[in-house]
Amino acid sequence: MKNSRIITLFILLLLSCSKQEQVSTFTIEGNTGIPNGTVYLYGTDSRYQNADTAVCDENGYFSFTIATDTIIPLALITPDMRYVPVYGEPLLKAELLRDST
Repeated sequence: MKNSRIITLFILLLLSCSKQEQVSTFTIEGNTGIPNGTVYLYGTDSRYQNADTAVCDENGYFSFTIATDTIIPLALITPDMRYVPVYGEPLLKAELLRDST
């Protein structure tokens, strides 16, 4: 009887200590000032081998969210053909604003 209580307590302890897995993401948002333009995001090395696109809304805003567990070098190409190097870091949010001139 005493052993069953210890085992039950041990099982409850294990179940209560379960760790939820945290998803590490990197988010980049911005405003290109070009309505309905397309923004391209791709990796510059083998750690991120995808090429993603986002269409700007009618005000020129866009957003990307990618899953990453390490810092990865990325390249962003705006609709006006600007090349913007970006380093994607887990749990970080970056913002790209258009030129003020």
